[in-house]
Amino acid sequence: MFPQLSEHWEMAQAHAKAWSEAHQLMVWAIFCAWHKAAVADFKAGRGRIAKSDLDMRHLRQKYEESLFADGSRYPRQMLRACRRELKVRPGPAP
Repeated sequence: MFPQLSEHWEMAQAHAKAWSEAHQLMVWAIFCAWHKAAVADFKAGRGRIAKSDLDMRHLRQKYEESLFADGSRYPRQMLRACRRELKVRPGPAP
């Protein structure tokens, strides 16, 4: 499971290089969610993960952590747009 996940991460990174920083950051957050699901499934003795196994709160947390981190290199307009959207959109249901 982990070799495949690493392979997909490398492919996603390669494709995302041509995209905006916002997309690259989302690719990272999605990988983090897949990795978390893979670790949980491995510990539970399962060998497959599905999209439905992803923890969307974890995905959002990783995205926001990177976007708003001290010393973030992300452009101001990207930060402003994300902050506006976060004020307007409700978070994931508990």
